[in-house]
Amino acid sequence: MEYFMDVIWQLTVVVPYSSLCSTGVGHQYPVLMFSIVAAGLCATGISIMHMFEYRMNAVTDDSIKLLKNLITGVKYYHYFMMTSCMCLLVASYGHLSDQKSFKASVERKFGYPLPSYIWCDNCMFINTDSVTVMIFVGLAASSQPFAAVYFALSVYASKRGLQKLKNSLSQRTIAIQKNFLNSLYLQTAVHVIFISVPLGIFFVSFVIQIPNSAMYMSYILVAMCTQHGSLSTLALLMSNKPLYSVFTKTCTFY
Repeated sequence: MEYFMDVIWQLTVVVPYSSLCSTGVGHQYPVLMFSIVAAGLCATGISIMHMFEYRMNAVTDDSIKLLKNLITGVKYYHYFMMTSCMCLLVASYGHLSDQKSFKASVERKFGYPLPSYIWCDNCMFINTDSVTVMIFVGLAASSQPFAAVYFALSVYASKRGLQKLKNSLSQRTIAIQKNFLNSLYLQTAVHVIFISVPLGIFFVSFVIQIPNSAMYMSYILVAMCTQHGSLSTLALLMSNKPLYSVFTKTCTFY
C-alpha cells in the first residue's frame, strides 16, 4: 500500500478545504485511488486481527472460553462493519465522482473562490452532502474504537493464558512467547498510531476548520500514513529477538 500511495496516488491533503489531491500515475482517477486505499486499510485491519487471534490461540485454552467467545463476537461484528463500509463505498462512488456541484457548495461555504487547482479532476472532496457517503464515513470512523476493544481483549486473554501456562512450560518457552506478544503489540501500536492519527484528524477536519498555516501538518500526516508499513516492519525486526538475531547475522555476513 505504501508504493501505491507514494507512486500511484501521491496524495496531498489541502487544508483548510480537506481536499484529496493526486499527482501520481493514477491522478486522473482520484475516487478510484481513494477506494483502493480504503479497501487496503480494511484488509490491513483484518490481517492484524488475525495475527492477534493466532497468538492468543497459541497461549490460551478453553478455561477462558467465555472471553474468547466475546472476542470472536467483536471480531465478526468488526468484519460486518468492514463489509458494510465496502458496500457503502461502492454505493457512494457516484456521489464521490460528482465533484463539481460539491466544490461549488464548498466555495459558497468559505465565501471566497477556491484555488484554481482544486477545480481540476485530480482533486476530490468527501461529499458530506451525501447521506450514503456520511454513513460510510461514520462507519469507518466508528470501526477504530471497535478494533481497539478487540485488541485490548486479545491482549488481556493472551496475558491470562501465559499466566496459566507458567507451571506447564519452561521459563525459556514463556520468555519466547512473551517476546512474540510484545513485538506484536509494538508492531500493532505503530499501525494504530501511523494510520489512526492521520485518519482521525482528517475526520475531525469535517467539523473543525484547520487553518491554511497548518499545511505542514498535512504533509506530516500523509507521510505517517504512507510509511506505516515500513516502520511497522522495522519495529518487528527490532523487538523480535529471533528475527533481530537473523537480521544482524545477515547484515554482518554481507
